[in-house]
Amino acid sequence: MNKQTRILVCPLDWGLGHASRCIPIIKQLLLKDTSVIIAGSGGSLELLKSEFPEIEFVLFDGYKITYPRKGNMAVKMLFKLPSLLKNIVKEHRAIKKIIKDYKIDAVISDNRYGLFSKQLPTIFITHQLMIKCPTWLKFIEPLLYLINNFFISKYTECWVPDYKGKINLSGDLSHKYYRLQNVIYIGPQSRFYNTIIDNKDNKEIYDLMIILSGPEPQRSILEDIVIKQLFNKDLNVILVLGKPEVENIKRFKNNFTIYSYLTSNDLIKYINRSRLILCRSGYSSIMDLCVLGKKAILVPTPGQTEQEYLARFFMKKRIFYSQIQQNLNICEAIKKTEEYDGLIIKENVSLLNVRIDELLENIRKRK
Repeated sequence: MNKQTRILVCPLDWGLGHASRCIPIIKQLLLKDTSVIIAGSGGSLELLKSEFPEIEFVLFDGYKITYPRKGNMAVKMLFKLPSLLKNIVKEHRAIKKIIKDYKIDAVISDNRYGLFSKQLPTIFITHQLMIKCPTWLKFIEPLLYLINNFFISKYTECWVPDYKGKINLSGDLSHKYYRLQNVIYIGPQSRFYNTIIDNKDNKEIYDLMIILSGPEPQRSILEDIVIKQLFNKDLNVILVLGKPEVENIKRFKNNFTIYSYLTSNDLIKYINRSRLILCRSGYSSIMDLCVLGKKAILVPTPGQTEQEYLARFFMKKRIFYSQIQQNLNICEAIKKTEEYDGLIIKENVSLLNVRIDELLENIRKRK
């Protein structure tokens, strides 16, 4: 009898987006009768534990990146570059022990740069083949591009969760420059694929759903802003704090219904009950919005150039309205969204299935 294939999935612990877009990949792996082990830390690990309580989990420290309360994030990241490279080397050493101890057959890493190996197939998932810099730091983009490509090239394959052609969701981030030979587009990936939606959940009873996510302190800063602006307003608001590490208790505060976090099944229910969504312009959130066809107000995390670019990208296309956090006026933004169309993309897991089948075949040949 053949031993069950064991695949390690490890998302970056920088917010919840990297973990959430691993959910459809993990589901497909489980459908293929593989044994999935999830490694990670912080809120992203807790999110995956709530989604897959029956799966084996491994604590694997992340990069412990925080955003400055004030000042420019790009400057901080530039100074942090040596520390980040040191952490990549550290996690590369750590993955060797995990592979040996847990008898891993393949590794799928979502933006964890050090999880490559010469001993088995390794997959790197990213939508950032290039890293955007603010205008005054554009001169350093080529260097970051070379560093990024250096690590991506160490992996067997790089899966980009987007379409390959001109019609795509990530724009310059994964389409502007020359691409490595191991880059493969697997189509947008959303945790809401294959989720059964009950028609009774489609009645819109909330005026606005606010989904918070991302590293502190910016997550809490946005939380304070939305509560201050909308408290006691004539709006029925549901607020999801994006804190899966906190006990999830439903609370009511005037016109707010508040949850610490919601699992995918509950989240899709409340999204469909909401007329409008306010969230960060993280790529995973955008994929979710497009799968569900919801209109949204995007508020990029200050200083996170990827989110700032995506907010501008979709606003220019008149798909999603956006405002920057420091000038956020939610009531004005709600009115402005009427001029934007949103976007609906069809569910398509065929590209992902092809990659998973080829990965499993590769593993079988190695055994």
